[in-house]
Amino acid sequence: MDDATLLDASSGAELTEDHLALVIEDALAAVDAASGQSQPAEPPDLRAVLLYSWTCGALSTQDVLDFAASDPGLQYLLRGSSVSAGTLRAYRERNRDGLQSALGAALEVCRAAGLSQLGGVRLVASPGKDGPDSMVDLATALLLQSTTADQVADAINSPVPIPDELRSRGARAGAFRDAAGGIHLAKPSQALPPAVLPQAPEAIPLPAAVEPLVSSRLWRARDCREGCSPGCSAFWLLWPY
Repeated sequence: MDDATLLDASSGAELTEDHLALVIEDALAAVDAASGQSQPAEPPDLRAVLLYSWTCGALSTQDVLDFAASDPGLQYLLRGSSVSAGTLRAYRERNRDGLQSALGAALEVCRAAGLSQLGGVRLVASPGKDGPDSMVDLATALLLQSTTADQVADAINSPVPIPDELRSRGARAGAFRDAAGGIHLAKPSQALPPAVLPQAPEAIPLPAAVEPLVSSRLWRARDCREGCSPGCSAFWLLWPY
């Protein structure tokens, strides 16, 4: 085997030594060593799994699971084990404070060592803040985006609540007919040409904690891929500007 290649026997994932999954794993190992902590307080250790997934654009827990089906780096970090969306969510929520601290420290280790970016995330200090505080802000923003992505996914997958009296098509037909009869629609002064689409919304300033992420591609990996423009609806979904 080539010296620049690492083979994990448990997952069969073959990674070069500069692979992002190994970079994140090494950064977390350095953080643990500096703090005198040999292992996380709560096994299994999913810190690297989450940080690697988020820097690759897989924000929601379902996106992480979808990503794990094909990505060698994530398969390596999982060590051949399988996790559920519920397990990932519960781990994230139970360890939120610890994740902010540990992931922020790992991001600062990477930044201080000379890395300017991890995956789609730029390691840039916020104005008026030093590197460690900025990286904790960045870790906090990643956690927030992951939680938001799950909430959006839940809303999309949840059935629309419909009153009992509108559940049947026959009942809806009558109710909608009565409702339509009482509506007086104003005629538009000028119809839009068929080819004209609404313009993208103007930029809205983001909170300082997420400013370092503005230029990154942290939209849902399932919906957007390389080359997607900032006008994409999924981009607006997670970055409302």
